[in-house]
Amino acid sequence: MRRGFAIATVFLGMFLVVAAFAALTVPSLAAQLVGIVERLPQTQAQIADQLQRHRQTAPLAQSVRGTESTALTGKARAGSARVVDGDRRVRR
Repeated sequence: MRRGFAIATVFLGMFLVVAAFAALTVPSLAAQLVGIVERLPQTQAQIADQLQRHRQTAPLAQSVRGTESTALTGKARAGSARVVDGDRRVRR
């Protein structure tokens, strides 16, 4: 019985370490992702401006400007809100 108890203790300890690591890192990661998504339109405009300045990359600037970041932003915000709020399924 001692060996089984030792194995169970080791696995429980490993699980607690992984759970603590996730609890400490996931909220920070989610907050950083929300920040990136919120800055996406400004970043997209800056990239398009940089591309427009050079003759070889000017055609790419229109492609960057034409990409709809608002659709991506909405989807990412919805997903990150679930992570930050603990995946509480609230009907809106």
